[in-house]
Amino acid sequence: MTTAQATRVHFEVSNADLMPALRRLSGIVDHAQVIQILSFVKCELRNDCLLVLASNSEIEMHVRLPVSTVEQQQKTFTLPCKKLLDICRTLPGSATLSIEQNGNWTTIKVGKTQFKLAALDAQGFPQLDEFSAEAEFSLSETEFLWLLRRTAFAMAQQDVRFYLNGMLLVLAPQRIETAATDGHRLACNSVHYPEDLPERKCIIPKKTIQELCKHLQDRDSIIRIRLGQQHIAFLGESLELYSNLIEGEYPDYHKLLPSAFNYTATLPLSTLQDSLQRLITLANEKYYGASLDFADSSLTLRANNINHEEAHDELVIDYEGKAITIGLNISYVQELLQVISTELVTIGIVDSEKSISFNEVGSNNQSRFIVMPLTL
Repeated sequence: MTTAQATRVHFEVSNADLMPALRRLSGIVDHAQVIQILSFVKCELRNDCLLVLASNSEIEMHVRLPVSTVEQQQKTFTLPCKKLLDICRTLPGSATLSIEQNGNWTTIKVGKTQFKLAALDAQGFPQLDEFSAEAEFSLSETEFLWLLRRTAFAMAQQDVRFYLNGMLLVLAPQRIETAATDGHRLACNSVHYPEDLPERKCIIPKKTIQELCKHLQDRDSIIRIRLGQQHIAFLGESLELYSNLIEGEYPDYHKLLPSAFNYTATLPLSTLQDSLQRLITLANEKYYGASLDFADSSLTLRANNINHEEAHDELVIDYEGKAITIGLNISYVQELLQVISTELVTIGIVDSEKSISFNEVGSNNQSRFIVMPLTL
């Protein structure tokens, strides 16, 4: 253990403020303790404000708390995140914690209850370097969250093509676009921006997107995004998040988006969702495949598994085109349909081997969703 400087800090903080902050920060903290200092949070006392930082070497989150400073001989120190959160959970929300750090030890007092925790030197805590922004823009949390939620589901998970393990952010004159693909499905969404932005592209890591989706709220509060060469910052009313960017060239996903269809089927969103939920019970658990047979005014869905069990469902649809059968991963389609916001959805098909498009009917949303077909 690194020897902390023999200096003293003493302050009081409400559990009603501390516990929600630690819950938020715990999503960033490295609980595996590969690097011991990353299981701690770094704290900086600034008058009657405590700045708390959590990091996993790639993402860094800042939270500010009101505190009452009793004694301060140093500005920075560390606290063990998980242990402190576990302590806070055992205390009433109205409790006030008296936290005192002296040398290698942190003492926490609440009434007649006392805890003594080991401390680490704050100088060993890694922080992302300050960076100069090449582009900066602001959106409401509602609008930015709309972009993230409707795109994030298509991100890859631990793909060897590391650039797919994140979301592409594209800045263009009067347009902001997000895109994600794992090679099996693709989502891209864009919003109008009232000003000309410098043309920039960057890939934001999946973990960063997940934390943003977790903590942003559907409200009009503004979030400011600063984009640098290797880093990005998200600065909001209740959120301050810094992240590395993924290096690499994102594939030209526009080539995957069909411009015209030979077959189109329209049906209620809820009808399709309910049918897929029934079929997935007996679908093969390896790839959740289902065959979709399109014909005049009907869609027949079939799924089976290695035990030769089968599920069959028939839906009434509005269909244009000749009879055709395609194979799809039910799970991929279900995740896609969860972000559709209209009552009707149109399925666009070029042929049984090309990507299948799912479009919102009667919507002004600038969105495209596709799923690659399966060979069953």
